[in-house]
Amino acid sequence: MVQSTFSKQHVSKFKKRWDKLFFGLTFLMAFPAILIVQNLSFYFFVLLLFHKVKFGREKMSYDKLLFWLGLLFSYGAILSTINTPLVEGKENMARAISAMPNYVYWGFLIAFLVNSREYINMSLVHKAIFYGVLCYIPYFYLREAFSINIPVLQRTSNNNYAFLMICFSPTALYYCSYTYGKKVAILLWIGILASLLFLGRRAGFTLVGLTGSGVLFFNRVNIKTLVTGIVTIVTIAILLSTPFIEDTIHDANERIYGLIYERDKVQTEDRSYLTRMAMVEKGLNLFERYPYTGVGLSNFSQIEGAVEGDFDGSQFVINKQDLNTLSAHNSYISILSEGGLFLFVPFILILFTIILYFIFNFNTINVDNKPLYWSIIGMTFHYYYISAVVNVYGWFVIALCAALKYRKQ
Repeated sequence: MVQSTFSKQHVSKFKKRWDKLFFGLTFLMAFPAILIVQNLSFYFFVLLLFHKVKFGREKMSYDKLLFWLGLLFSYGAILSTINTPLVEGKENMARAISAMPNYVYWGFLIAFLVNSREYINMSLVHKAIFYGVLCYIPYFYLREAFSINIPVLQRTSNNNYAFLMICFSPTALYYCSYTYGKKVAILLWIGILASLLFLGRRAGFTLVGLTGSGVLFFNRVNIKTLVTGIVTIVTIAILLSTPFIEDTIHDANERIYGLIYERDKVQTEDRSYLTRMAMVEKGLNLFERYPYTGVGLSNFSQIEGAVEGDFDGSQFVINKQDLNTLSAHNSYISILSEGGLFLFVPFILILFTIILYFIFNFNTINVDNKPLYWSIIGMTFHYYYISAVVNVYGWFVIALCAALKYRKQ
């Protein structure tokens, strides 16, 4: 009896400390504003790790595919760094070495959460993400408006803001809906979309719109949701065709207007789109030169790669002087060219395993978990348009979804 009481007290104490640390980790992922060498969330992860090693009593499980894929991704990053081609420049090795700990951390984060899946309190995760998003939106705009320059406060780009909204707005909307009501959640959704429209984040606006509708209106696939989906799509199409809406979007942001109403023109004249096409060519060229371990982490923009311009509109971008110094503008191309197949294959397998699980088990997945899977859907599309794979909060969402796949429903 004494042993049983001690065991219960131990478990209770462990769980309370774990919940506090995990709440802090999650909040700081959704509010990545404080930077002390690393994002402040990293230190909460370290505390969680030590807390589990010191006080955890359950046996580790090593039979989950995503656990091993996470570790394989970390191994791919190490292997890529070791094999960084010095012929392209000795400083490339230094860049790869400095970037490698992040990649190892992301892979290990997946393995760690998969093994800690039964400890994850989803109610606290929802709450932490909701308040993180609510804090980050005004922080982002106030910092930009007043040009606040405080060393520990991280400055971010419009693209990173959009990616963070893709990662966390579905969960924030879900929490808002069941806590304050769907009407309030819809208002928050509209506010986030308006902020992305104002910033001209075309992909972010579209993906937050789609994943937000998934969270708010499509919890199950049945006749009702299919009819609702068709009606919603038709209604949106009709609204977009009205002169008032068209003029409003044009006045608000011409880039999003072009995406909706002038798609053919975007594909042949839009400099942003054409630059991405050029970077795809460069990335594939680098991959052909170093197919297995790549050119080294963080080296895409430091190595010359041929861009022949084998696409419509290439004449507008291939002669830019700084073309070879640009980022990949595409996370998949970035991973493939910098890490080669040893990094790219586990990365793709991680995403595919999670997405296929979400698709084929949509109706049986716990409704509390679905918002994070919607985030994965948005992230995988957005990865094509931006080199956002280097942001830890995207990997945190991936790790959470990996853990939830094996969690008892």
